[in-house]
Amino acid sequence: MDEFIKIVNVGRDCTTTSKVEREKMLRLFKEISENFTNNNEISKQFIDVIPDLNVIEIDRVRNAECDVPFIACEMIDGTSKVIRILRWHKIIWGILDEFCREEFTK
Repeated sequence: MDEFIKIVNVGRDCTTTSKVEREKMLRLFKEISENFTNNNEISKQFIDVIPDLNVIEIDRVRNAECDVPFIACEMIDGTSKVIRILRWHKIIWGILDEFCREEFTK
């Protein structure tokens, strides 16, 4: 299993690719889940998929046009999953924005 998860950030004018360490991402979402016990459904979904996650795609153009934005997840076995994240989950979206800034070196 690769130690990194690839993140594809699709914008109107360009698409960027970044990476995040699998363990770093898992640790962060576990901390959020433990510290925000009243509102941690999104974190729990991430905790469930991270061990088998290969690529996250964030399509900013599509998300701007839909009621409930989402990320597309490509799993290691080639299957796909969707995680819907309401706009008011600013912490989660902020974390994903930070992950989009991680340099991709592979």
